[in-house]
Amino acid sequence: MSEGVLIRLGKPTHFTEIVKKIEEFYPDAGKIAEGTVHNLLVSRRDKFVWVKNGTYGLASWGLKQPPFIKDRLIQILSESNYPY
Repeated sequence: MSEGVLIRLGKPTHFTEIVKKIEEFYPDAGKIAEGTVHNLLVSRRDKFVWVKNGTYGLASWGLKQPPFIKDRLIQILSESNYPY
């Protein structure tokens, strides 16, 4: 249901808003716990991508998890031509 909501909204959305939209779009689902949705978003890294605090988008949109700062620094320094 979370994936369906994000597809319908078409943009990264905070998990509390996803819960509200699930209840709106799927009224037969009943009351949905915010923690349950958040756990799903965090655990399914193959489908959901963390964008910023509490906000998630879909990997199918081409979003990627940002690298750890250490890994990014290693990448930048490896690509640099300094020192010659």
